[in-house]
Amino acid sequence: MKKGFLLGLLIACLLLTGCELIPPVSTVPPTQPPTVPPTEEATQPPTEAPTEPVYYNPLTGELRDGPLERRIFAVTINNLPDAMPRIGVCQADIYMEMFVNGSIVRGLALYTDPTNVPQIGPVRSTRFMFTDLALHYDLIVAHAGGSGYVLGDIAARGADGFNIDTQDSTDYSFRDMDRYKARYGWEHCLFARGEGLDQQAEKEGIRLFADPDKDYLFRFREDGIPERGEIATRIDLTLTYHTSKKECSYVYDPSLDRYAYHQYEQEMVDGITGEQETYQNILILFPTITMNAHGYQEADLVSGGEGYYACGGKIVPITFGAEDQYSPLWFMNADGSPLEMGVGRTFIAITEYGSALSWS
Repeated sequence: MKKGFLLGLLIACLLLTGCELIPPVSTVPPTQPPTVPPTEEATQPPTEAPTEPVYYNPLTGELRDGPLERRIFAVTINNLPDAMPRIGVCQADIYMEMFVNGSIVRGLALYTDPTNVPQIGPVRSTRFMFTDLALHYDLIVAHAGGSGYVLGDIAARGADGFNIDTQDSTDYSFRDMDRYKARYGWEHCLFARGEGLDQQAEKEGIRLFADPDKDYLFRFREDGIPERGEIATRIDLTLTYHTSKKECSYVYDPSLDRYAYHQYEQEMVDGITGEQETYQNILILFPTITMNAHGYQEADLVSGGEGYYACGGKIVPITFGAEDQYSPLWFMNADGSPLEMGVGRTFIAITEYGSALSWS
């Protein structure tokens, strides 16, 4: 009787008050999955197989075994017709030519590793233009002396280099007596020994090491052929300073995918190996060039100017300049994008604006 009475009383209360039965509220929404404590394995980041670093030659874009930690060596090259053929220039990473004083054109050969080049030259005295380039690229310049003004300017501006013109054969230089016996002038017979340059620089108290992360501002890609370039399988250039002129040409060889260098109406070849002097890239630069009070040409490479770039049988206009005298040159396409060159060696001609230039 008690159970029936209580049940009846409850029903009566609900009918009288209008109350509703409320189901219990769940503490976890039905759509939310239950929380599972993370396991130790799940909290560890995924592991990746370590990758070996890749290093490139900053002057050519070619693969290297390690970073470039030593400074770049440069050798001043005799370019008179009576000094031909040259030796060891074919192995330079970059070769530059320019008027240096009066009507004289000389070259500067740059090597990231000269130790595997037994003979480089013939070598002549250094000039004001080479000091500028040494500062731009942090070069150590091996040369055959120089005038008091040029050597004093080198010391004043903090460039590094040393004289290899000694009376006796050394570990870093020698006179090629076979050339001398073949009636070459004494001044056309001096050569550097690439394998001894770094030891001599160290003896001279010159800093050998460079920042391995230094950016020399050369950009490369496997196919450096200009996309919108004009056909240029032969390029003819007359290096000029006022009335002084020197004609040269670059002839594209599809079988090598490089330009062969010609001057003095002959193809340049190595005097020992007979190897053609060829270049993947050609840069022709037109800075403002003036003559200083001492009779040496000066180029305003910081302000820069216009120029041309050729690779793979095509040529395009470019611009160039530098942040300051201690910074490498930058190179841009006409649209302002960074110039990307082909992987390989580069020839740089520095000449007066308005120098005769044609291609076909």
